[in-house]
Amino acid sequence: MDNYIFQEFKKLAWQYHHIPEIWEAVNYVNKCLDPNTPSHEISLEGLVNEVVKRLFRCGCYEKFEGVVKEVENHLRYLGYREKGDILTYQEHVLACSTPGGSINKKLLENNRFKPAGLFKTQKLTIAEARKARKLLRVTKAYGKFFGKAETTVLVTLEPLDREGNTIRDPQLVDENLNPVETSYAEDFPFRRK
Repeated sequence: MDNYIFQEFKKLAWQYHHIPEIWEAVNYVNKCLDPNTPSHEISLEGLVNEVVKRLFRCGCYEKFEGVVKEVENHLRYLGYREKGDILTYQEHVLACSTPGGSINKKLLENNRFKPAGLFKTQKLTIAEARKARKLLRVTKAYGKFFGKAETTVLVTLEPLDREGNTIRDPQLVDENLNPVETSYAEDFPFRRK
């Protein structure tokens, strides 16, 4: 099935072989369908940013829409979910983003260690959130919260306990996902003691 989807995408891409952005999209689709691709290198957001937006810029998204939907369905079958739903309020604040939409601030703070998809959108079960977080493994955060000069750093998506809360604060990792000594700035949001 995966090979069929890729072959269909590639067949469509040959019609636009003169457009370099099309081949960037082909490469990302190939990564999504290759079982040897490390799970954290692909995501639903990546599919939108690396494929859908490129196809729109080239003016040919409509021709690829069905195949792109098949790739999205494949990623969902594997357990990928929207990043906004699998991040906790704490992780959103660390990235200076928000879980989206309007929601009671008190509700957010009472659920600051729970993925938004569990309490806000209610799109996920704890098992789905666990699986999606395990696939994605890391997210970006502002370095200042970890006492780093870098603008952004990679941090772990911590496992969830049986209530759906993260078991600890995010930890720093390098670009190879190796643990890095983690320290927290004074203004680190919702720091656990």
